Amino acid sequence: MENNQFLTKRQKYFEGKAATKTGNHIGFGLLVFIGVYVLSQIAASLLMQAGVITAPLVYDPLFNTIYSTVISLLAFLGGGLVIFSAERKSVYDAISFRKPKNGDDYTLIIIGVGVCFAASYVMSYIAYILKDTVLEPKMPDVGIPKGIAGFLAYLLMVSVIPAICEEFMFRGAVLQSLRKFGDRTALVVSTVLFALMHANLMQIPFALAAGFVMGYAALKTGSLLVPIIIHFCNNLLATLFSSFTQTFNSQTVDAFIVFAELAIIALAIVLAVKFIKKYGFLRFAPQIQISSPAVLRARILFSPASIPFLCYVALNIIAVQLTR
Repeated sequence: MENNQFLTKRQKYFEGKAATKTGNHIGFGLLVFIGVYVLSQIAASLLMQAGVITAPLVYDPLFNTIYSTVISLLAFLGGGLVIFSAERKSVYDAISFRKPKNGDDYTLIIIGVGVCFAASYVMSYIAYILKDTVLEPKMPDVGIPKGIAGFLAYLLMVSVIPAICEEFMFRGAVLQSLRKFGDRTALVVSTVLFALMHANLMQIPFALAAGFVMGYAALKTGSLLVPIIIHFCNNLLATLFSSFTQTFNSQTVDAFIVFAELAIIALAIVLAVKFIKKYGFLRFAPQIQISSPAVLRARILFSPASIPFLCYVALNIIAVQLTR
């Protein structure tokens, strides 16, 4: 009996140590992510002082869109590659880009987009209730470039780049690195980190729902392409609908957009019920660790290398809430 207790304690110790180690590897990737953005801001400031970036460029939405797109590419791809390297995983072995090939894959895509739309409605309602209070959720303003070229560049920044790069880092590098602790733990931790990455109160709750459904789709299909499609479709449709509303300023157009969004949500609910009846909810392979999942998740999220990321998120949330 004592020998078994000793072995159990020993196993828990090594499991906790492995969780902290993986958390540090992910933390290193998040530090690269933060570092790229911080260094880009420092570089931009120095270039402005040197006169390389002039005042008109600073306030040019098209320039800012292109600049932000390049920085996002470097931050997410760099962070993801650092995690893969630290975990000694091959990108090609860990990630599959298999095309959707059956009804279940397309079902999860529709469910994913529907969940994103529903979460957006919920957050809009919460923002309305908390309007003009200290708890009103806010997010940074982003200028939309004018003209066809500017709008296409904006679509690239908000639809294509996030769908590919954010999924590569969070449903690719982070999720796959954590699967050794069980799929549920991988899903929970990757979802929380994805949500925190947005670093503002308006997007974090939405990103929790979106990250959860995209992570679930990645685990169920075994393909990164499915969450990429969900991410892309949500961002693209949201941007187009918002653009139509501002451009036409018509109650008819607004009503059509609301009808389209609610129709997608209703279809997603129907498909989700059928999918759960067929496969169950959150049925994954059982966890092989004997440690408490909550303990392992905490050790990953609060690993030493992840602390700077958590502090960065907290400071950004405070800054956004206080500057508007």
